[in-house]
Amino acid sequence: MQKIALFVIFTTAFAITANLHIYVQTLRLGGIYAFHVFLPVIPVQFFLALALGHLFKLDRVTRLYLLWWTFFFLVIAMSIIFVDGGTNALAEAQRYSIVAAISLSFLTVVQNRSLAIAAAYGIACSTLLAAGISFAEFLNPDFTMIVDQRYEHDKIKEGVVGRIGGLYVNPNANARLMALGMFVSCFFLPQKYRLIFCAFVGCAVFTTVSRSGIVTWAFAMVMLTALGQLAPGKIVTKAIGLSAVAILAVLLSTGALPKLLESAGLDEFMSPKMTERLSSNFFTQEDGSTNSRKDLAVYAIDMFADNPILGAGLGQSTELGEVGLGSHNTMLQIASETGTLGLVVYLCLFLIPLSQKSVKGTAFMLLYTLSSMFGHGLMHLPTLAFILPAGIVLLCKLDQRVNKSSGRRRRRKMIRPAHARSALTT
Repeated sequence: MQKIALFVIFTTAFAITANLHIYVQTLRLGGIYAFHVFLPVIPVQFFLALALGHLFKLDRVTRLYLLWWTFFFLVIAMSIIFVDGGTNALAEAQRYSIVAAISLSFLTVVQNRSLAIAAAYGIACSTLLAAGISFAEFLNPDFTMIVDQRYEHDKIKEGVVGRIGGLYVNPNANARLMALGMFVSCFFLPQKYRLIFCAFVGCAVFTTVSRSGIVTWAFAMVMLTALGQLAPGKIVTKAIGLSAVAILAVLLSTGALPKLLESAGLDEFMSPKMTERLSSNFFTQEDGSTNSRKDLAVYAIDMFADNPILGAGLGQSTELGEVGLGSHNTMLQIASETGTLGLVVYLCLFLIPLSQKSVKGTAFMLLYTLSSMFGHGLMHLPTLAFILPAGIVLLCKLDQRVNKSSGRRRRRKMIRPAHARSALTT
């Protein structure tokens, strides 16, 4: 049963974080949507948890996450009862319910170290696949994935590289999820492969030319370096790594990167839009995407101001104002749709890793929150909603083991001097 559980957990983590359900959706099988693909996974995982004896012996971090969902659903119920959200609210509540069932059934199985490692390796493999697909699309502009037939049928490839969507369709989602998947799985990979893995993913993130994705990857590298995951004890290597990230940040923020690429003869592979995006000063960009997001933020804030307690209702921020898009900011989405109550409950996610004294889990929560402030909301992709609890819980479990080991070492150090004193007295 343990081997079956290892296979199921690895496959589930891989399939969801690789966004493979979107490819099932592109086949246009009648009535099957992204979230529905994973419905069979839920009873299978609950059965495994019951067979392994995990269902009634959940560890503390999983129980805390279950408690968090309980409070969040109370907010959703209040929103549906007291706010007229229409059919959008019921549809969005269904999406939340399916994601909650997927993640909770997954976490009830992942209750020991071997299963946690299997889940982490599933995320690592999906991250590598997404990076490889991104490079394939970058090197061959005529490369077409099945997802293009459904979502980008009007895209005309001109033989030059534009922004890369990879497995996740949207370049921003592609970059953010690769960076988040890299951060979670890096702690479980062998030490000697981590730096190569991060560099490979970083290059793939760059092909997306996603500002939020590049920022997320850069902060992930800084955190991994500070936590000693890339080169523990090697100050020179740490300094070189941080300097490389700092140089990249300066080149991107000042818009000087295209000149460097031009001197290396790489500019011929890039479209004018891609070059223009990289040439803009990071802090004073006035392109259409930036301006539209400013408008979306204002619309979302106005929606929250009109309904500060319970929000405007689930699903009401998907088409804001004249722009007709979502808020592109998870915090604003939750605040505008579920009000102050929903935002407070959402922020309580920070309490899970903090209560476990998990530095790694808290770091991931900070990184996820940073990335979510520049991109689509929590429910935009099941992948985003899945990697959040997976990252928190897996890294908390890793720190639990470390904390227990350090606690045993401290107790041994306290016992030894006592033995030494008793030996002297005798």
